[in-house]
Amino acid sequence: MSDFRSVSTCTRVGRFASIFPASRGEDFNSRFARLAVLYEDLSLEIFGIDAAKGSLPTLERHSPEYRKQYFARRAIGTLCEFAESMRALDRTPEFQKLAQVFDGEQAQAWNDARAFFAQNELMIKKIRNDVGGHFGENASRYALKQVDPETSASLTREFDAERSWRVTVGFAGVLAAAALLRHAPGADAEKKAQFVVELLKSALPHATDVVFGVFAPLLWHNLGK
Repeated sequence: MSDFRSVSTCTRVGRFASIFPASRGEDFNSRFARLAVLYEDLSLEIFGIDAAKGSLPTLERHSPEYRKQYFARRAIGTLCEFAESMRALDRTPEFQKLAQVFDGEQAQAWNDARAFFAQNELMIKKIRNDVGGHFGENASRYALKQVDPETSASLTREFDAERSWRVTVGFAGVLAAAALLRHAPGADAEKKAQFVVELLKSALPHATDVVFGVFAPLLWHNLGK
């Protein structure tokens, strides 16, 4: 995602009523709107994971690794909600009616995304339950049991010219990493971390296809020229 370089853009603008017509019903409209917001959240979070070291200096006060862990924890929660919302949208009569007129590419994109989440949602939920709500007590208990008591831990206090100060809890990253990787398969922490990142990055194209591949033709037609 971070390698994307736009060479041209085209924007259409219209009224919300054209995207979320009352005739589609509150359930359909609210679930579709939710997918749109969750997609943008997921895109931003994946960018936060994938950004090159040093490219987001204000977000790397602790370290680039902690920045990546933070966005991974947030993305897992977003991805879980995206899967839930997609299933809920799929159950609406309005979507079932709309799906009957999907072209081949739209139907393929939706079915591929549905199959992806059916295969991975249990794992996504397991990880989300540990860290998706920021950092729960169960996650904290687990992490403390996993970290070697002899592991180095740091705490940094910084002062500015006005004697204002801030604190960086250096050992927070060790705990966060241990909790994030609890349910991920892999022989070691590096392989577990790779699994989580690849899971998130492989989900983004499906989310893109659902929001823009499936619905873009409809939205584009309904918006102004």
